[in-house]
Amino acid sequence: AETVKNCPREWSESLKIYLYKVPTKKVVWKEVRQSVSERILRQERQMEKARKGKKAKNAGSEDDMDLPEAQATGQEKEKNEQKEAKAAEAAVRKTQQTNSKTNMMAAKSIGQLSNDLQSLTKAYNKASNVTDNIKSTCEETQEKLAKWLGAAKATLQQAEDDRAKTGEIAIPSLPFELSEVRTLHQTCLEVVKNLKPYMPVPKAKAKADAKRPADAGAGEGAPAKRRRGKTPVS
Repeated sequence: AETVKNCPREWSESLKIYLYKVPTKKVVWKEVRQSVSERILRQERQMEKARKGKKAKNAGSEDDMDLPEAQATGQEKEKNEQKEAKAAEAAVRKTQQTNSKTNMMAAKSIGQLSNDLQSLTKAYNKASNVTDNIKSTCEETQEKLAKWLGAAKATLQQAEDDRAKTGEIAIPSLPFELSEVRTLHQTCLEVVKNLKPYMPVPKAKAKADAKRPADAGAGEGAPAKRRRGKTPVS
């Protein structure tokens, strides 16, 4: 999360959030294979150079004998290349799986985060004369919701890239887990509950509350109505 926060960012008018420009590194199997081959060739040259130097040093002494040295055979070289290629493929598969997991987590959380942010913002805008403690908690919760929602939206956008789907590039990790989203939802509900006493009473409810005592008083003080009936004919 700190790595993403330190990257350049720009404001998105369509999403109403900051989008971070996270540099990514593309890993291609062909490039990995070429790099491994070049490293093996360099090691072979160094071994050959060391072997020739040792033979020249021991040439002046009849008592010294050249010791057999291990030489990289063609089969060993091919085996090493296959090993490096498998490691590169495994790394790509792991990146692909991680990207899929991150994308799924973002998709599952974005709806809850969006609803919580809307409900909390609506309640906070209606409230007035809120205490400093409730105000601070509300603003902190809003900030966290907005940050997590922005990260989830950015993840869904990056997951549409074909390179992310194939594991060539890695999607930045989300700053939360699904369990933390559920915990934040409960916090949001509690904050909204604490804001309700500071919200104005709806007009319809206020009129009903004002009318109820008057109706009750009228019912208690008013005399009972006489029942009208027809006089029986004798």
